[in-house]
Amino acid sequence: QIWQETFLDMYVKAVLNAKEKPVKGLIEAFLPLFPKLSHEDFKNVVIPTSVKMLKRNPELVLESVGVLLQSTNLDLSKYATEILQVVLIQARHADEARRLAALAIITCLSQKSSSPDAVEAMFTIVRSVIGGLYLFPVEQEHAFFFILVFVFVFDG
Repeated sequence: QIWQETFLDMYVKAVLNAKEKPVKGLIEAFLPLFPKLSHEDFKNVVIPTSVKMLKRNPELVLESVGVLLQSTNLDLSKYATEILQVVLIQARHADEARRLAALAIITCLSQKSSSPDAVEAMFTIVRSVIGGLYLFPVEQEHAFFFILVFVFVFDG
């Protein structure tokens, strides 16, 4: 347990709070830690730091947050809307890599959220962002993808 806290602290400092985009090898070095994280770790450390850095420097942490979410064994229902609100902005970014990383996070959130209420709340957030906006063709494609993901998860 004590080593886990130490490694989580190292992950936060070296990856989430990095001044430059972390190399893939550094991100992957923490893969054994992610399945061992508890809801308390997520609630108190991971989510607040991730959301803060996704707002401040999304280009640095999008990939890292995606790997973290994909690698955890936790149900992400409790955190889905909080993360989605900051990641959805990146799904409309001009840079394709950022859009794809955001889509991967959104897909992961919808797949790892077991609560129908959380999935419905995520769909409502996506719909409110999409609704009433003029969408370029690539954004229309992503909007359609969002809807398919939520329909599949909610019905499946």
